[in-house]
Amino acid sequence: MDEDWGLLATEIKAARKARRMTQKDLAAAADIGFSTLQRLEAGQPFTTWPPSVDRVARVFGWTPESPRQILAGGKPTFADASAGTRPARDRSLPARVEQALAEGDLVDSEVLELPGGLNIVVVGKSVGPRSPEEQAELADALREWTRRQRKIRGIAEGE
Repeated sequence: MDEDWGLLATEIKAARKARRMTQKDLAAAADIGFSTLQRLEAGQPFTTWPPSVDRVARVFGWTPESPRQILAGGKPTFADASAGTRPARDRSLPARVEQALAEGDLVDSEVLELPGGLNIVVVGKSVGPRSPEEQAELADALREWTRRQRKIRGIAEGE
């Protein structure tokens, strides 16, 4: 079967709009160029696999296989869902963390691997309905998070 880049574009646009993100917000959250995101959302085919697709998938919480599933005519699968059910959470987490993880829409996530086998996991969730002012505030917060995320990645990589 041929790859349907138009279908992938449609899924990316729909997921972005469902999260009330602009193209600029998504490009920043995925740490990709704005023009690259525009090309993805235009459905223009790539001759080699662009890493930007994997980054966009992570922002949406899709499994690594999801973009290729979509290109083949399927639907994305969410990393935290298996056959429509959520996986069991690590019960060593405090109840307030369990509650926060269970609520809202995934906006961003990051796993930072530090020396000595320490992983830091950051999960960004958007909770509740938002007015236009709150949406703008969320977009500003995402841009600020992206800026700080780059600095944190540099620390994790020993830069």
